[in-house]
Amino acid sequence: MNQSRTRKMALILSTIMLVSTGFVPVLAQPEGFQLPDPSLTPGHLLYGLEMFGEEYLEVPLAGLFGGQKGVAEKRLRLAEERLAEMGAIANGASSNAVERLRKRYEFQMNRIEALADRLDSMDIDSWITNRTMHHIEVLTELRGRLPEQALLGMDKAIEASSRHFGVHMRRVVRRIQQVEREGVNATRLKVELEALRGRVIERVGEFREMRGDMPMSDYEISIDIPEIPSDFMEIGNKTRRGPP
Repeated sequence: MNQSRTRKMALILSTIMLVSTGFVPVLAQPEGFQLPDPSLTPGHLLYGLEMFGEEYLEVPLAGLFGGQKGVAEKRLRLAEERLAEMGAIANGASSNAVERLRKRYEFQMNRIEALADRLDSMDIDSWITNRTMHHIEVLTELRGRLPEQALLGMDKAIEASSRHFGVHMRRVVRRIQQVEREGVNATRLKVELEALRGRVIERVGEFREMRGDMPMSDYEISIDIPEIPSDFMEIGNKTRRGPP
């Protein structure tokens, strides 16, 4: 009975928090990317309640109003809140606190990846590819001004972001190749994807330079730039076989 009362009270308080912060079930992608402002950070008295409200209220409500795409958007926004919290606490927090936030970020990204598998949507994969590219940019910039104790979690977050970028980039490549085979002019899509990949290459290059300037660390980070198949590079150079 006591556990039941506690759960009900948590639900009520979470609902109040959502209303008071102007919760919108499906958030639109901003024109100029920026991480959300972290409302609460680890160590705050209500932080655990916020985590509960996100998973058991915000995500289901996003699904109710926006379906599986709404859930994907909500989870991506929650992943970005974890990145924002990493940035907010990194200057003074322990390495363990930053690492916990990194794991929560990857938890949300793994859930998004599973949703994208089920949705099988080029729009969703393109959108996630774009957002994870921004994650890499934000994290690389943030890493350059953090103390040493925060670098492990930040480096692993960059590693995770680049992996998710690669997964969805390769899926977009396959979809662009498919529409091109169907006679659709896919040149613009190809150019946009190459531009995203180019930005990731630049940021990963900066990251490797920063890592190279540091004393030998006691952990390994593996970031691979996803390759683009040679036949993909031929898109736009062939004679079109159908209507645009």
